[in-house]
Amino acid sequence: TDASVNSKPAEPPAETPVSYERVEIHRSYNAKVPDHLYSPDPAEGAPDYKHEGVAFSLYRDPAPGRVALYRCYVNGKGHFISQDAGCEGQHVDFRLGYAEKDPTPQTKGGLFRCYSAEKNRHLISFSQQECTDNGYAIERTIGNGL
Repeated sequence: TDASVNSKPAEPPAETPVSYERVEIHRSYNAKVPDHLYSPDPAEGAPDYKHEGVAFSLYRDPAPGRVALYRCYVNGKGHFISQDAGCEGQHVDFRLGYAEKDPTPQTKGGLFRCYSAEKNRHLISFSQQECTDNGYAIERTIGNGL
């Protein structure tokens, strides 16, 4: 007899539960470079980098509808954040976490990636006004932060 006649259909794989664990991303500033540093560690870069507070939060783990954000470094010019795992051809420091691609009830709003050619540096903010008031042009939204 054919063994497949008496066999049960395969069970669908169990779904992995979605994690909502968050990681706070702190922003620090070094006026000498000048550079904004984004890190889960509020003391990273001290004493040269002065802690400015929690800039935003991200999810720790991937899930449908989330996009990874990476901290990147341009040699001698400072840090920026990118959705590109290759940091747009620059040095990859590490993955910070995951932002929502689209707004959800849990998100605070879009994370604006802003750039100042004059200052040759990036700024990440929930506030378009913070960018423009400080001489930065808005490049794009890189996801929705918590």
